[in-house]
Amino acid sequence: MQIKERKINEKVRRDLLDAGMSPLLARIYAARRVESIEDIRTDIRDLTGFTQLKDIEKAANRIADTIENAEKTIICGDFDADGANSAALIIEAITKMGGKPPLLFIPNRITQGYGLSRGLVEQMPEDAGLIITVDNGISSIDGVNAANEAGFTVIITDHHLPGEKLPEAYAIVNPNQPGCAFPWKGTAGVGVAFYVMGAVRAELRKRGWFTKMGIPELYMMGLLDMVSLATVADVAPLERNNRIMVAEGLKRIRNKTCRPGITALFEVAKKDQSRATAADSGFVAAPRLNAVGRLADMRVGVDLLLATDAEEARSIAATLDTLNRNRRDIEDDVRQIAEAAAKEQMAAANGSGYSIVVYRPDWHEGVIGIVASRLREQYNRPTIVFTRAADGCLKGSGRSINALHLRDAIADVDAQHPGLIHKFGGHAAAAGLTIDSSEESLATFQAAFEKATRKRLTPEDLQETLDTDGMLLPEDFTLDNLRAIEDGGPWGRGFEPPLFHGKFRIFDVRHVASGGFKFKVTLGDRAVQCIWFRRGDEARGDGPAPGSEVTFTYTPIINRFRGEENPEFMVQKMVNAGGAK
Repeated sequence: MQIKERKINEKVRRDLLDAGMSPLLARIYAARRVESIEDIRTDIRDLTGFTQLKDIEKAANRIADTIENAEKTIICGDFDADGANSAALIIEAITKMGGKPPLLFIPNRITQGYGLSRGLVEQMPEDAGLIITVDNGISSIDGVNAANEAGFTVIITDHHLPGEKLPEAYAIVNPNQPGCAFPWKGTAGVGVAFYVMGAVRAELRKRGWFTKMGIPELYMMGLLDMVSLATVADVAPLERNNRIMVAEGLKRIRNKTCRPGITALFEVAKKDQSRATAADSGFVAAPRLNAVGRLADMRVGVDLLLATDAEEARSIAATLDTLNRNRRDIEDDVRQIAEAAAKEQMAAANGSGYSIVVYRPDWHEGVIGIVASRLREQYNRPTIVFTRAADGCLKGSGRSINALHLRDAIADVDAQHPGLIHKFGGHAAAAGLTIDSSEESLATFQAAFEKATRKRLTPEDLQETLDTDGMLLPEDFTLDNLRAIEDGGPWGRGFEPPLFHGKFRIFDVRHVASGGFKFKVTLGDRAVQCIWFRRGDEARGDGPAPGSEVTFTYTPIINRFRGEENPEFMVQKMVNAGGAK
């Protein structure tokens, strides 16, 4: 593990200082992917329009026809937070624009798998004319064929990377499809859904529909709380357009002009909604939404997002909170076994393996993706975790490191071993696949995946590098600066939150819940409280020894308790920590 300071764009830093920004915040911004002051702005008026999205006007015309003709529409959703918010957004938008409330179909994760399938189409009512996929569909070639054969019109709204062949849908709205000029390729599924509904509103306005029906035009800003939550939950890159939508949605969440369901998620988590950040969307709201899709039926999550009554929302949120606690227990059990299997695999390769592939037939499908993420973090290796699916095949969920495009690596395996992989899909950071259940197939895949990762990676890529903003000066560690950092977001993937590093002598070490520690260090002439939450093997190890010198990375935060505000360090990674890992 090595630490590397982020490179600063000096021109941007000087421009920000000239504009009156604090030296610390100017330094942080200038070390992000920022080319000018304009790139930092999160004004909703700077949001890119929808016209560059391929097929969007064709899709909007067809959906507008459906609304005008009071046709029955089906939403084909997905079982994660992005899919739930995308479905809720389109259901709410079509209903508010005067259409029939769409019917929602979400495949069962265990028995039906991901996306629009023949089995799911067979369950859909024949008198519905239109199917709209949300956060899925780009890989549903057979499912779209089945829908076409049944007489449905299919509009795909998705953001995942397409394969070599596209489904034969009526329209495909996906910024990552060939020939799409939309510049923001990192738009999440919910962002695509938002743009499609904006185009439908524009088409209905052109037709005079709202005046004719005497109904107000759809208020697009009222949908941005869902866009904000799901964009962060799906770990979409916070390129400028996404930052604008996330920032605007967070404003609505903070001032409680968001939907009751999101407020209820903050309530059950006992989190101060008025100080909500993008990180809260990722670590507070999203896990509870995702838990229902992992362990139960994501339609419950959609019901939460569509709830208009606060008490109803609180009741549903309480159910989601219970499911999330159950999910954590299941994850802990699976992770401990998976960590032991990964450790054994790495030892067998003398630590020189480029990938991790682990399998147990009884692992819960709903948590294998999370466990893959934990192993990826622990070993800094592309990781795929397999379990046995209901149909007998092995289902895998993978997570990757920055240097490897995971879907492309799996495509390499598919090309070298035709027929080994039944289906696969995803993007650079995450992907899913299914293979035969035989031990021979698993061994073949494991060897082929290792070969594919070796072809694409160097030994240096496997050395974890922590990019930081350098060392924090004592004079910069002020409440005013920390408030400015909080307000300077949203921070997330592609626009990373501030991270500093330093070497400190620690004292006053104490255990906290979940295997974490509190301790103090000295910055300048002041003692600073530090909090370190740990996971996996780390949480079962010893803590840092009092009096030892440790190097770690950290984010400066404000701890608010009983009306007081205290600056602290949130420890992220220990580079060396005495007795700790």
